[in-house]
Amino acid sequence: MYNKLITPKHANETGSAENVLRYGGPDVRMSTSLSEGRTWSGEGLTVGISSAYKLREIHFSADTDIVVFLQPGYGGQRAVNSDKIEDFKMAPNDLYWLPTGTDFYSLSTNAKPLLFINFDRSIRQHFIDQASGGTHLDEAITPISNLTHHAPLSTLLRDFVESDGLGGRLRAEALLNVILFEICSHRSGNKPPEVTRTLGHSGLEDVTAFIEENLDADVSLEALARLADTGVFNFCRIFKNTTGQSPHQYVNKRRVARAQELLTTTQAGIAEIAYEVGFSSQSHLTTAFKKATGTTPAKFRKSL
Repeated sequence: MYNKLITPKHANETGSAENVLRYGGPDVRMSTSLSEGRTWSGEGLTVGISSAYKLREIHFSADTDIVVFLQPGYGGQRAVNSDKIEDFKMAPNDLYWLPTGTDFYSLSTNAKPLLFINFDRSIRQHFIDQASGGTHLDEAITPISNLTHHAPLSTLLRDFVESDGLGGRLRAEALLNVILFEICSHRSGNKPPEVTRTLGHSGLEDVTAFIEENLDADVSLEALARLADTGVFNFCRIFKNTTGQSPHQYVNKRRVARAQELLTTTQAGIAEIAYEVGFSSQSHLTTAFKKATGTTPAKFRKSL
């Protein structure tokens, strides 16, 4: 389709800035074509950071919805749903929105690492069903400029990947919902309405009781929002208005508290305790435990 496309091949290099990535194919997930980096994956959802390349050339038809955060100064040539190739250079607070089916071509030299999210279209549709006004997101946008929360969101996503997905699906879903809301707001030109509502006593009891009963599970925002009888995005803001914490912060706090209890009252190994309270690994428990208490689980048990 594009006469400038180099004969495509899968890259098998180690991913340093001296390497070349060339990919072309009818369908591709970013996590497949840019696998020389770090990724976290949950059901229908992947968050990743690619490696840097001396040259990166990609041509694909997206088989998922994709959000791409590019660093300022990143540039080259691109074509989106068109035969027309144009020069581009990313400015601060720019990102790409590439919905399922987008035909995308990009050629960049000295390509910097990029941050991306892949997610099944069903996740986007669920967001649309819950969002007021039923905003549709079928049109690709490259770039989206000057999103208010771009910088903190990209930082939070990078932290999420670099911590090997600490906070799990609950944290990933929350970040994705905020990003989708920001994209919708950008398209409509409307600022997000302020939410002042809080959970009533019985609603808060229902949500916190469910969390306590399922600390060892991969709790989803959808399940918590259903208990509060609201949409996922509104639930995150309502929960924070009520507790002063995001849902994943609250869940992590309760998991650390349960771990402290088990460290005190049982002889179970730290790795076993980590899985029992819902962390995906001992290192995740150690990271969250030290952040919350200032010490590691091993040192905490030794001090008893």
